[in-house]
Amino acid sequence: MQSHLPKGSMLAPESIPLNDASKSELMELPGVGAATADRIIAFRELHSFRSIDEIKKVKTIGDARFNRMKSYLRLKR
Repeated sequence: MQSHLPKGSMLAPESIPLNDASKSELMELPGVGAATADRIIAFRELHSFRSIDEIKKVKTIGDARFNRMKSYLRLKR
């Protein structure tokens, strides 16, 4: 899968559907590797996201990481 935003691009990023993105899609988010993608998926299996800022409830995602990824997130496909 290609990156959603080429380095140095001024175009708006393609967003990732937080409630049903695959692990590989989640790993395209800035600062998200395999372990964090697994945590996001585990969290949403228990609590679907009602707003994108709820991703901060996932262990290891704080304000700084959220701020880097928030423009890439949406709730649904």
